[in-house]
Amino acid sequence: MEQLSYLDYPSIQSLEDLIEPIEEVLSQLSLAYCADTPCRIIAEFKDLNGFVYQASFDARVHQFSSQKQTVYVEDLKTRACYLLPIERILSAQPL
Repeated sequence: MEQLSYLDYPSIQSLEDLIEPIEEVLSQLSLAYCADTPCRIIAEFKDLNGFVYQASFDARVHQFSSQKQTVYVEDLKTRACYLLPIERILSAQPL
């Protein structure tokens, strides 16, 4: 996982340009889970000091529950796994 850099997205003016509607995020996560395909996730994380930052990573969705509003993903680069609340996911795009 890498901290989000605006240099990776030259066409955006602010973070709000990357945020997708929750319905779109749910649709993309469901599709990635059902098709077992990787996706690029941009999510908010909070460190132990309370600093909130945005990170992007390529992930595989292992569990998806729209009822519990959580998703269990594996970072394909580091193999670390995360249980994320869906409201913390700003964007999910297929690779």
